[in-house]
This record gives sequence, C-alpha cells and structure tokens, in this order.
Amino acid sequence: MTSQWSYDPKRIGRRIRMFRRKEGMSQQNLGEKLGVSYQQVQKYESGKNRISAEKLILVAQVLDIPIHVLMGFQSDDALYPETLYA
Repeated sequence: MTSQWSYDPKRIGRRIRMFRRKEGMSQQNLGEKLGVSYQQVQKYESGKNRISAEKLILVAQVLDIPIHVLMGFQSDDALYPETLYA
C-alpha cells in the first residue's frame, strides 16, 4: 500500500510560520539560527522554496517542536503514515 501523503511546500511553510509566530520569533531571528537570510525564511514560509530535510529538522529543533508535528502528523501517525489512508 502506498501512502497518499506528499510533501507540500506551502503546507509546511504555513506550519513553520504558525509555530515561529507562536514563539514570538522574527523571520530574521529564525534565519540567523538556521544560517540563512530572512528572505530565505520568507521563501520557505510562502512555499516558493522547498526546505531541505536537514533544515526542516533544524527548524523543529529551534522552535522546540517534534518534526512530525511540523509536518502535520499527529501522535503515532508520524510513525505509521500509511495508516492515515487505510
């Protein structure tokens, strides 16, 4: 069985923006922690640029959230995404 989940840069970007704002962090500050410009953070958040797996993990660490939550999975769904579409 193949999973129906796919990487959507806009969806991931919206979640990055939501959690960044929740932390009260600016794009500039997040960019500094990621080693990128605030313009790059804007592109990630808008979905214009895809974010690499390495940067996605770093975003999750900086914002102190589990990677599966950042990607839109809840609880055990992250471990077994194929069960989401069974």
